[in-house]
Amino acid sequence: MDIELREDGFIERVKAGAAATMTAQRVEIDVPLDDALFEPPPREGLPDLPPNAREDLARTLEDAYRRWALETDPGNRTLETLVEADVQRLYEPAKMVGILKESLDKSLETWKTENTDAKKELLTEKLRVDKGKTLGSVEVMEKEIQGTFDRALDRSFRGMPIPPSRAFMRDVARRWRETTARVVQRRLREPFEKVFDDKMRE
Repeated sequence: MDIELREDGFIERVKAGAAATMTAQRVEIDVPLDDALFEPPPREGLPDLPPNAREDLARTLEDAYRRWALETDPGNRTLETLVEADVQRLYEPAKMVGILKESLDKSLETWKTENTDAKKELLTEKLRVDKGKTLGSVEVMEKEIQGTFDRALDRSFRGMPIPPSRAFMRDVARRWRETTARVVQRRLREPFEKVFDDKMRE
């Protein structure tokens, strides 16, 4: 197919094969598009994928995107973006922090009702103990996240048409884990700590 452009950059003529020729007669700018152009195609008559097939398809698409990103630019900024997006999508940190706040408020309300004469030092000690337990859970979660992301990275490497060198894979894997640890610290550990620290200051 041959495309000829006008001096202003718009398409003037398109040739498809020896006989077919299309010529632009009019070019309109800033014309609103029909909303129907943005509607998804109808699904009537199409079979629904079973849940396991949908999960496999989603994982395949995620792996393809991750593989493309690593092949295009495997720098630290790319890794940070990939890990950040995965943590936000898979674990919803803001939602987890909200659940923790609600749970802690209920726990403290019950504790204060049962310990009306307790000194503030006892409440502070309870918060320290609860904070330690929560951060221990974050450590377990971080190991699970690291394992999930390591497997995703391995699938991305194995899916590349030309396998990268071992040195490249080791370097990316090392920076991948460091990045995951930073994102977990920023998105989970620090916000969880702040929930307890704010309560201690009340």
